[in-house]
Amino acid sequence: MAGPRSDLADWGRVMSDINNNDPLVTRREFAQQGKFGMKTLSRIEKRGEGPPAIEITPGFIRYRQSAIDAWFAARTRTGAKAPARKREAV
Repeated sequence: MAGPRSDLADWGRVMSDINNNDPLVTRREFAQQGKFGMKTLSRIEKRGEGPPAIEITPGFIRYRQSAIDAWFAARTRTGAKAPARKREAV
């Protein structure tokens, strides 16, 4: 049976693995990597279009760097023009 110290050691190994191999990134760091503002990030999050987020506690959000990298890679365009945005008639 694992005791409390064993659980803490396991947790320490998990956190070390996350920090060394797949760091957790703040919302601001994510926005800086994408060169967009915090309002843009909020819109991306509200639409559910961003990478999966980790809510450690309410309001304490982090992203895995690997998820950010995959999200950016999925949006990479090569030689294709961006589709025109449709505007609604008023």
